[in-house]
Amino acid sequence: VPVTGEGIELTINMPISAFWVSDTIAQLVSAGAEALAINGIRITLKTAGLRDIGVGNASGLLMGRDFFRTPYKIFAIGPSKELQASVAQNGGIIDRIKNNYPNISIELSVESKVEIPALAY
Repeated sequence: VPVTGEGIELTINMPISAFWVSDTIAQLVSAGAEALAINGIRITLKTAGLRDIGVGNASGLLMGRDFFRTPYKIFAIGPSKELQASVAQNGGIIDRIKNNYPNISIELSVESKVEIPALAY
């Protein structure tokens, strides 16, 4: 079932390790995210399990049969202020990613309406 609600959109504009995307997802879940998607593909505890694939500009992330290329657009539905604060806090996941990828661009926006599609399979 598709879901709609307030939340956030986090856009990561260059390839990063699956570790960092998984850590971001975990941070959002612990902050109260009720539904999540990456690049329009819904993720749950059953579907999650990202791994790195490819090299350089051809790299991306693989989750099951879904391949993700940048930009990685992570959508989370839940209490938007808490979600934003959890990833944007000093020393939080955004800061840690930027410390490991100095040239990265990460955009964070609070949205009054986020739409996450139904589980594909």
